[in-house]
Amino acid sequence: MKHLATLFAASLLLIACTHGGYKYTIDGTLPADVQHPVLYLTNYDTGDTIDSATVTDGHFSFAGEADASFMARLLVGAHRIDFIVEEGNMVIDSAGVVTGTVLNDRLNEIAARLDSIEEEDDAIALFHDVYEQ
Repeated sequence: MKHLATLFAASLLLIACTHGGYKYTIDGTLPADVQHPVLYLTNYDTGDTIDSATVTDGHFSFAGEADASFMARLLVGAHRIDFIVEEGNMVIDSAGVVTGTVLNDRLNEIAARLDSIEEEDDAIALFHDVYEQ
């Protein structure tokens, strides 16, 4: 995604609005082609490992407590899934989409808008290339 920096800037603004201790859960499913026994939940900013989970039949889960919402990354082999750890129950589907909490749902909306803008930009560039010939 060309607009990744904008997406992360927006997510940092969303995170800044939340603070205070809370509990969270993360349940997910890996794509069928990912065969890896362990995945790691890390803090996106610091790279610190927060937790690890064993993958069983393509499923995994985490449960924890945090003082504030934070950008996180799940590492499983060469795959990366970036999202916001926040209060509530997050669900990660086999495509790596995180849903179930306010900030992650909002982050998905922002990503969809950025993708739409990128598609429009590509269409304009194509039209411009055709028109110039």
